[in-house]
Amino acid sequence: MTLLVDFDGVIGTEVKYTGPGSGRAFLATSSRDSAALRRMVDAGWAVVIVTASRSRLIEEYAQRHGAYCVASRDKLFSMLSVMNEEDIRGAVAIGDDISDIPMLKAAGRAFCPADAHPALLKQFTPLKAAGGRGVIQEIETLLKDDKVY
Repeated sequence: MTLLVDFDGVIGTEVKYTGPGSGRAFLATSSRDSAALRRMVDAGWAVVIVTASRSRLIEEYAQRHGAYCVASRDKLFSMLSVMNEEDIRGAVAIGDDISDIPMLKAAGRAFCPADAHPALLKQFTPLKAAGGRGVIQEIETLLKDDKVY
């Protein structure tokens, strides 16, 4: 099985420090989501972080957790670069913003965090968790409950 997941607004966010000595950036993520992501990879899931921005920090996060990272503003095109259409239809996808809609529509099951853009909350299955606050952990639980995991 494949999990396609946006980074910013779902797993966490890249925070850019703009104070004295600015130019530094770090990732704000949930340790619960990191652990759930790792468990899914260990269970055989192919996890693909599909992000609009190329970021060394996000690429390193993906690598540390055994996930793939694909960066492109056209997320559906990004998905097609690593999967065929049949695999995409069998995938689970999570996104939080308008740019994620094509990816979510193409996936077999689509979810969004509780604080996603209102258009996504109307079209896809909203989760109880807000972005960066246990989204991956909730998906892992839902998939286990549905016997998909």
